[in-house]
Amino acid sequence: MNFDNWNLDLVPTLLIAILLPLLLYASFYFFIIGVKGAIRMKQSKNWPTYLAKIISAQMVFMRTGEEASDYHFAIKKTYSYTVNNKVYQNDQFFAADSLYRTTFRPIEDLSSFYKNYINIPQYREKVKELENSIGQQVQVYVHPSKPYLSCLSSKFNKKIWIPILSGFLFGLTLFTVAWQILRVLI
Repeated sequence: MNFDNWNLDLVPTLLIAILLPLLLYASFYFFIIGVKGAIRMKQSKNWPTYLAKIISAQMVFMRTGEEASDYHFAIKKTYSYTVNNKVYQNDQFFAADSLYRTTFRPIEDLSSFYKNYINIPQYREKVKELENSIGQQVQVYVHPSKPYLSCLSSKFNKKIWIPILSGFLFGLTLFTVAWQILRVLI
């Protein structure tokens, strides 16, 4: 390497030597997690189904806009099922849910800064669903060789494309920057 052409101070050098590789790692991590999630969701269509019982349910929410009533409410269900005489519990809706965190938060967090959420029609609908869900029997899709992996829906969630595309595009951009820097040094 030819460091005679290196005219940058300490801070830009540290950014290039430390921050750039970390960002590259993070972008490829998101890409790989997304691809792994997409594969798992596609495979879940062929997983065997078992009967499960919903043992607990919790109201969760996600902010969807700037208005006071811009919230999406959902029910996070924990279910129990038996495979080969062993009982398992899970709360995954989609097959890839265990790979990344979702942005849903417990309803208790909402009450601390927005008191009128109980007047939102979608909230009232979800309260009825919550009351009726515990004890229900549902069909779950269970991974054939890893029965601790299961999901309520075998559909392909299109949101999995977000980490795939953003990880790929951000990683490609950073790789191009790194390549251009290395070309100057070599």
